[in-house]
Amino acid sequence: MTLSERRDPQALLRDVAALAGEWTLDSPRSAVKLRTWHAWGRKPVDGVFRTVAGQGAVTPDGKISGTLSVGAASIDTDHAKRDKHLLGRHFLAVEQYPDIVFELDAITPDADRVNVAGTLTVRDRTLPISFPAQVSVSAGEVTLDGVVLIDRGDFGITHNILGISGMENTLTLHAVFTTR
Repeated sequence: MTLSERRDPQALLRDVAALAGEWTLDSPRSAVKLRTWHAWGRKPVDGVFRTVAGQGAVTPDGKISGTLSVGAASIDTDHAKRDKHLLGRHFLAVEQYPDIVFELDAITPDADRVNVAGTLTVRDRTLPISFPAQVSVSAGEVTLDGVVLIDRGDFGITHNILGISGMENTLTLHAVFTTR
């Protein structure tokens, strides 16, 4: 059975052993985007992390593991003054915490998609997270697309003068893995 163009997550995960091996994130084709709200929830702020790296592995018995690392200093909201503020001690504190890291624990089928579970570390705080994602497989390539809702306060990022900045953030993930 070939995995070419398979989109059914149930079938994919039943045959996950066929993906056994080492996988590397294709950084130029992958993206982690941020959306938050400013001005008391009236103005969206969009950004993208320009530095993303990762790897994954599938064992012959079908166990999946992996890591996605985002360079915190690579945030780009297309507004230099805001970016500088985000890099500082009140938000990402990049000099002390240069990376945001997701460690994959499991991928399980859920109707027409998969559920991704693992831990997210931001500013040395590690919390369990899970999120739904779409997965597709073609020859030598696995693509994962998901949306993760994050409350930045859970990671100790609580700075918010007059409540102007939203606490809820959306991370949109497009991750393309290729065989090594």
